Amino acid sequence: MNNHPVQQIHLLSGEELICEVMDYEEVEGNIIIRNAMVIETNIFENNDRVYMFKPWFLYIERSTEMVMLKVDHVTASVTPNDLLLIQYYSAVNDMDSVADDRVKEHNRKEAMKLKTLVDQIANLKRKVIGEEPKKKEQPSNVIPFPTDDTIH
Repeated sequence: MNNHPVQQIHLLSGEELICEVMDYEEVEGNIIIRNAMVIETNIFENNDRVYMFKPWFLYIERSTEMVMLKVDHVTASVTPNDLLLIQYYSAVNDMDSVADDRVKEHNRKEAMKLKTLVDQIANLKRKVIGEEPKKKEQPSNVIPFPTDDTIH
């Protein structure tokens, strides 16, 4: 799918990440990663385990957004198996589409706020000038009947 190796990383904090490793800065001791997701484990009463992916940082959900991870915080790293990779890529696609939907919804709400503001300014302007606000014409609900001179 891409040219960047995906790694499963265990951190000192106990978190387990899966991410694409973009670059490793030896001098600074930083790993540049993207599409970082936490692997969370939920254990049910019957001891069944369910694993799920969550974005590591809120709102850092795009492939263009990079995160710098200090090497000092890493305790272990492995290449994930094929099944985990398939699930990871699916989760990355979902994360990307959720981010797109969030941006679209935000833009829609902002456009509505802007329209309301423009309408309020127009009404204030009319009040200052002394104009009556234009009322939208409602379609008539009266049905015209034929006149008396119509023969049926």
